[in-house]
This record gives sequence, C-alpha cells and structure tokens, in this order.
Amino acid sequence: MLLPTNYFVLLPFFLVMLASCAASDNKASAKEENSGCTQPKEMELAAAKIVKGVVRDCEGYEDDDEAEALCVLKGFTKYLARTMEEQGFEATVRDKLATSLEAYSCSDNSLSSSNPLRSETWEDPVSQQTLQIQVMQEHASSKIHLIENFVSAEECQAIIDQANVTGMSNASVAGGQLYSSIRKALQTNVAVPWDLEHTGHPISRATRRVYNYANHVLKGLHLDEAGQSTLKFILYSGRGQNDTEPDLYNNHCDGACDGSQHRTGGRVATMIMYCGTATSGGHTNFKNAGIHINPKTGDGLFFSYIDPETMRMDNGFSMHSGCPVYVGEKKVVTQWLRLGVSSSRPYGAFRGVF
Repeated sequence: MLLPTNYFVLLPFFLVMLASCAASDNKASAKEENSGCTQPKEMELAAAKIVKGVVRDCEGYEDDDEAEALCVLKGFTKYLARTMEEQGFEATVRDKLATSLEAYSCSDNSLSSSNPLRSETWEDPVSQQTLQIQVMQEHASSKIHLIENFVSAEECQAIIDQANVTGMSNASVAGGQLYSSIRKALQTNVAVPWDLEHTGHPISRATRRVYNYANHVLKGLHLDEAGQSTLKFILYSGRGQNDTEPDLYNNHCDGACDGSQHRTGGRVATMIMYCGTATSGGHTNFKNAGIHINPKTGDGLFFSYIDPETMRMDNGFSMHSGCPVYVGEKKVVTQWLRLGVSSSRPYGAFRGVF
C-alpha cells in the first residue's frame, strides 16, 4: 500500500529513529565519523527496511485512514522503544568494558600511550618552534592531542617556583568545594604575568603557546587570555605501592559533556602541561574514548569538548581521569579555556557554568 499524505505526522518519529542510529554509532566509536548506519547509504537501507516492515504489518487498513495511521504510529513507536532499549543495553556493556580497560591500564605502569590516529607538526607562530603532535582523537566535538615537548624545563621551573611562593592547599573540583572524594592532590593558582610577556617571561610565554595551539585547533573561536582563570598547578605525591588512598583524580569532565548547547562563559577546552611524571602511576585515561596517555615530562595534552560549528558540547568522550600515583611525584599545570569571558565579565561572573 502507499502511505497516505497524513503520514507526514510520523516524520518526527522517523527523524528520531535516524538520530538514534547515528547516536548509537557515535557511541560505538568516537574515532569513526562515518561508521555503520550513519553513512547515507546505510541510513537509506535501514529506513527502507523499517518502513516496509511497518507498512506490511498495517495491510488491510486501506479503507480506513484513521485506523491505518494509528497502526503505523504504533509500529514506529514499538520500533523506537525496542531501539532505545537496545541502546541502553549496549551503553551499559560499553561502560563495563571501559571501566575494566581503565582499571587495567592504570595498573600497568609500563603501558605505552594508545596508538594515535596520525602524527603531524605544528609551528608556534611566536617562537617559530616546531612541535610533534600525536592526534589521538579527532571528533567534531571531542579532540585529544598529545603534544611532545610542549613546555620547557625553564617554563616549568618558573611555574613551580611561583607555586611554592603562593603555597599549596588541598585540591578542589569545579564549584570550589575544599574536599572531594574524586580528587586527592595539592594545588595552587599561578597568575600569568601578562604585563611581562614582552620580556619573554617563561610563564607568560608558555601560556601564550596554550592559546596559540587552542586557536589552531578550534578555528573561529578566537580564544584569548582576557577574563580567563589563572593557571592551576597540581601536585600528586606517591607514598608507596601499598598506599590504600593514593593521590588521584577519578573520572570527570572539565566542561559540560552531555551534548548540550554551549553556555556563555563555559569551558570549551583544556591544556595539561606535564612538568613532572611519577615513577609509578599517574597516567591519564579517557575512559569513553578508550584512550590511554603515558606522558613524558614536558608533554602537553590538549583536549576540546565543543563543536565550533554547531556550538554543541561533547557527549562524554572527553571524560577523563588521573591514575593513582604510587611512587614519585606528578606535577601538572592546567589551563582551562572558556568561551564568552572578557575583561569586563571574567570567569568568576559565570558561577555555576563549567
């Protein structure tokens, strides 16, 4: 039978069905932009199969448009319910597998970083320094890049010296709470002396490189230092392999990672600079992306969680954690990058927006 013209009311269901198909594939692999039924041909075949099945089940109602429309509506509703149930089951399985993989990668101190999708170079426009980039993930709303020798020993020492002057305190998480069960470390803020940038000050030089690289990746956002938060120096200390409460940072997102629209003043990217790596432990994991980072001192880890074209946030692939530190010290410097802040409306004006 032919679908009557009043079946246009089913279009939203059909679009949800295709969106569900795309979401399922994106969850299956953030590294594959066009996998499974998200490819146009696969989507057409899947849609045709579903429509044929629903139409076949509703034969016999040709003389009763209302009954026919109700039958088709029930058919699509049943299919969507079954699809959503299947996606929920698949998500649960993937989460269990990701958790197991994360536990394994944290326990194996000799495990190397995940294989990159590709390697490329980037030249810092200020220093003309050419750096090697390992592109670990390249998704529209979630990019993960490991940058070799991003920060120099001189720059790290300047940051550490300033951190010692400021003084350390127990690490907090977004929202400013003084203690969190998901994060155990010491931290302090390190102000960037932008007024000394023209002199080549090592802290401002390193931080300028952060913004240069962020704008290289997130073209069109024009991120700059005005209104941004200070650098955050974080120290994770090892107290032995038998430590039952080691310094660590459990799974979290630095910004919104629920696929929502970006909120003005919210974070869009993070740069972590490794100024010291532990002898045992301290690697970085991206659980949902299946990516493990075993950094070297001086490396930079850049990851973004916004699609610059749609302004939608990542849907969980930027979730990450810091493995427990057992021996040695892990010293990292973090710069969170926000979009929509300015000198007149700094990050502090956007309380509750991360």
